Amino acid sequence: MKKKILIIFLLPVGIIAVGLSALWQNGYLDLHTPNAYEFGEEGSCLFDGDNLYYAVSEDGEVCIEGIRRVTDTIEIPETIDGKPVVELGYDMINESQAKRLENIIVPDTVKIINNAELRDSKWYNNHPDGVVYIGKVAYKYKGEAPENGVVEIKEGTKYIRENAFRYDSLYSCEMKQIILPEGLVEIGYCAFDGCEKLESITLPESLEMLCGGVFSGCKNLKEINFPDKYINLSVGDFEDTAWLKNQPEGLIYAGKSMIGYSGKTTEKIELDVKEGTVEISAFDFVEFDALGYINVPASCKYIDVPNTVFDGFRVHADNKYFSTDEMGNLYNKDKTTLIRYAPSNKNTEFTIPETVTEIESYAFLLSNNLEKITLNRNLAVIGYESFQTGGSIREFVVEDGNSAFCAIDGNLYSKDKKQFICYASGKTDKSFTVPDGVIKLDGYGYTFSDCLYLEEIILPDSVEQFDWVYNCPKLDYSGIKTDNKELWENIQINQLDGLLPRD
Repeated sequence: MKKKILIIFLLPVGIIAVGLSALWQNGYLDLHTPNAYEFGEEGSCLFDGDNLYYAVSEDGEVCIEGIRRVTDTIEIPETIDGKPVVELGYDMINESQAKRLENIIVPDTVKIINNAELRDSKWYNNHPDGVVYIGKVAYKYKGEAPENGVVEIKEGTKYIRENAFRYDSLYSCEMKQIILPEGLVEIGYCAFDGCEKLESITLPESLEMLCGGVFSGCKNLKEINFPDKYINLSVGDFEDTAWLKNQPEGLIYAGKSMIGYSGKTTEKIELDVKEGTVEISAFDFVEFDALGYINVPASCKYIDVPNTVFDGFRVHADNKYFSTDEMGNLYNKDKTTLIRYAPSNKNTEFTIPETVTEIESYAFLLSNNLEKITLNRNLAVIGYESFQTGGSIREFVVEDGNSAFCAIDGNLYSKDKKQFICYASGKTDKSFTVPDGVIKLDGYGYTFSDCLYLEEIILPDSVEQFDWVYNCPKLDYSGIKTDNKELWENIQINQLDGLLPRD
């Protein structure tokens, strides 16, 4: 009798277990909705009505943000509503779904794969050692490197995923040479970071994008063969490599880019960038006591803002992209955009020329002699952190007739006075009250930056957004006065040595 009762009891339990297993295998027990997305609003995550959550970029490209139900196979469509699918998002599948996944089919349109959970899947674990591919993407290196240390990326590969060969890929740091195929278009961030035994690499002519930190930490990388074309590069891409350390004294070139200077001097020098250079990359000449003019050749198309003090620019008369004035300030060719003010200039006042309608980001970086800046009536666009001079500006003036900006008591606002753009950081006042009616601060970067004397900021009830304060050494959280507790709690004070703690 007891055996019958036990059998009767265990039978439905077994049936339930089989049923639950079937439900799990078919993806019904871990239905997935991607995190941190708002639905139904423009620019937010959308649902295709069946199984895919996705977002559409301004360029009309689709990122798969989530898959609601996963069985043993994922098949990503080539298009959704006629728009190409180019990216697999960070939260595309969850950990439980990954454990069930045995196969993934991806169209050739996909070039970015962010989801890390794929590495926990049956599909990945069953993959043989070596380069793991998803469509046209080299996704990750798995297992031990070959005995000869040579790894060859297969023909037809267009993209190498970020961190694909990074040192955390177990034995990938044993690689001595990586052979890249012609047809490769992009190498992702830190793709070879920490491959300490890598000695040489040839970048194919087809390469269009080399993202940041690609070879960082490849300390034995001595030989890099660059394509005979322009690729955006910076010195940080080659940090700690033997190639960078072995550069002779003088300007450092990587392909068609000038990325820095090798050597140290106490004398003021000019940088005479050679003809044929397409880009002057962002650089930080911390080794110099003084830097003179940067001479821009006719071939140069791109200039990143140097993070250093220098005398200014001289541009070759045949250059089609840039121009300068008698002060050495850098403009686009028709002088409608101010790109970089010459930071060593001794003038204390500067009026934006009438032709200028736009100021680029960081245009006045380290220009710490400037005390007064006058905006012309035609200026319409100001970039991010354009006025980060280091605390010298005492007054902004806006000419009559400007339809975008205005000045009140020497500080800069939007024309409607609803946005506070920049406090004149050279003012010696200890306290400042933001005018009533201002809704937003920090829209153009830090509204309060390098304010050496400021101890108190009083906010009116109208303020809805205020996120950051930067390098205001006498200001702490107790000096920010507001009745809006939520606003106060979101404000961060960032000093030179990092975020100021609230306690």
